[in-house]
Amino acid sequence: MDQVLARKSEFPFDQEEMRKVITSGPGAAPVQGTLYDMRRTDTTVRVLVYFASLYERSAPILGSAQARAQRCFTVTFSAAGTDSVSAAVIAHDRDTQCAERLER
Repeated sequence: MDQVLARKSEFPFDQEEMRKVITSGPGAAPVQGTLYDMRRTDTTVRVLVYFASLYERSAPILGSAQARAQRCFTVTFSAAGTDSVSAAVIAHDRDTQCAERLER
C-alpha cells in the first residue's frame, strides 16, 4: 500500500492498478491479495481486500509447521490535499469473510 500512498497527484486509481499493488506484497513471505470491491468518489477510494500469507511456525507441537494467516481489510484512501494521499485501515475480525462485508 506504500506504493499508493507515495503517489501524490495521481488520484483516484483504477481497479487494474489497485490489483497490481495488492498482489505485489513486500517481504519474503508469499502474500496473496484479492481485491473484492473498489468504490470511488472525487476525494476517496475505498477498497475491500483479502490478504493471506503462509509462514513457518517456529516450534510446531501439533500439526503442520506451515500456517496460514488470512484476513479481510477495508482500506480508505483519501486525498488529504492537492499533494498527498492518506489511508485508514480497518482489519475485520478473522472470522469475517470479505464476501460478508461486501453484502453490507
